[in-house]
Amino acid sequence: MDVHSIRLGSANSYVVRCEKGFLLIDAGQPHHVDTFKQECSQMNIPVRSTMSYFKRPTEMAILTKEFYSGCTLLLGQKLLGKKLVRALGDDILSGIISEAEVYFGIDDSASHASKGMTRRNKIMFGPPGIAYVYFVYGMHYMLNIVTEKKGVPAAILIRSVIPVQGIRRMEILRGNKGRALTNGPAKLCQALAIDKSLNGWDVTRGETLWIEDFADIEPEFIESGPRVGVQYADRKDRDALRRFWINKECFHELTIA
Repeated sequence: MDVHSIRLGSANSYVVRCEKGFLLIDAGQPHHVDTFKQECSQMNIPVRSTMSYFKRPTEMAILTKEFYSGCTLLLGQKLLGKKLVRALGDDILSGIISEAEVYFGIDDSASHASKGMTRRNKIMFGPPGIAYVYFVYGMHYMLNIVTEKKGVPAAILIRSVIPVQGIRRMEILRGNKGRALTNGPAKLCQALAIDKSLNGWDVTRGETLWIEDFADIEPEFIESGPRVGVQYADRKDRDALRRFWINKECFHELTIA
């Protein structure tokens, strides 16, 4: 599999060669499909279908409370390909969500909500579309987005993003670069300056921290597996396939720089 970097106008776009075709990732403004095809032709890259795996909306709409009020298990997959955005001073930092974990209900022994409502987890019992940010191991922050209707404790942990905008600022915040920049829940929080000050933040407001409807990933390119670091949970919850990520056959060490 090859990764080709091409320039389309002012936007950097990336094509990943897959067995079934080609995947387009646009790191800038939407571009004209004919221009994309022409650029690929000049590089001797045959294009079967430019948008078959990575469907783009016409506008980068901010995800609404209605979106987050849906089934958490499905939302864990629907969030893949969406763009997490952080406004930090004059900078915009963003990344494509590439991995997420689902936590749902008081019967999920891996969830913070399994012991009932507490001061720490009460946000999980609130309305959808709210950021639930908690501190672990005395050093790391984790970003979750609350889902389902009010009173149903559910949230999705954002585990990994692919950097798109503000990468230099992310590198400074992280003190790192390359693949290690945002490929973990604590890493992405550090890179995007997400901490407890954003706990309870309404991500549907379109200010400071939000998620845009960047792309839809086809089901065939979504993998699932057990959640990470939940050894304390009951066996059924440890083994439950509630972690979702974009198939490596699509991204294959793809970085946007």
